[in-house]
Amino acid sequence: MPHLTIVAEDRTGLISELSTLLGNKGINISDIQAQAYGADAIIQIEVDRHEDTLHILAEEDFHVVADDSLLIRVADQPGALAQIARQLADGQVDIRAVRVVQRHAGFSVISVSCDRNEVARGVLGDVVLG
Repeated sequence: MPHLTIVAEDRTGLISELSTLLGNKGINISDIQAQAYGADAIIQIEVDRHEDTLHILAEEDFHVVADDSLLIRVADQPGALAQIARQLADGQVDIRAVRVVQRHAGFSVISVSCDRNEVARGVLGDVVLG
């Protein structure tokens, strides 16, 4: 079952807010994993209605990433994305898509989809979340 990854500012009650929102819409969460990275929370969920969940979360301004992407956390400064792109190119990994998911507290969380995600994970090391 595909999972969705939600990136949000870490705060008390976030899991309650998310699970209540989905429960009220009749969506069942079959699996959930959550972890804080500095001021950000990364929450991975599996649900019974994938597309409906995407729409509901987007309507509530949650940042949602599909399961075929890597999330990376870098300093929010000029050249940080260029450094990541160079590391991937040097590792012979092609970037298929990239998107800044969230910027907060001096860091950016970036979603990167590559032709070889496992190789990209090894190339990028500890900047990969989860």
